[in-house]
Amino acid sequence: MQHSLVALLEEVKKALADLAAVTRGEADAIVHHSLAELEARRREKEALQEVLLQLERKCREATGGLTLREAISAAPEAERATLAALRTELKAAARELVSLNEVNALLLKQGLAYFRQMRESITGGSGNYNGKGRPADESKEGLIVSDRA
Repeated sequence: MQHSLVALLEEVKKALADLAAVTRGEADAIVHHSLAELEARRREKEALQEVLLQLERKCREATGGLTLREAISAAPEAERATLAALRTELKAAARELVSLNEVNALLLKQGLAYFRQMRESITGGSGNYNGKGRPADESKEGLIVSDRA
């Protein structure tokens, strides 16, 4: 049982490393405003998240529903150090993913703020449309596209 748990945790570690690499690629796509790359990274992340869900199910089955900490305590002495080290590595990988996702969220917010500022500069103020999708000021034509276009 424990050997399979070690193998499963190694697979989880690899999947998390792959997810971190994809998340770094996502940041690069955000910085370079590459929508095609961003969409490709999103698809890769979804596939890896599905892999992680399947691995989580297998780990739960391998431990009989025990937490990883409980499984380490119940493991033979020879396996405990390996399992504990893997647990530490998985926690570090999870923290790295949280950090990478926070950076990507900040990059997206910065990009949106830049876009809003540029739009306001071009249109001379607030957007051309209200919250209902109608022209904000029906008597005023936008600077780039008029309502007659």
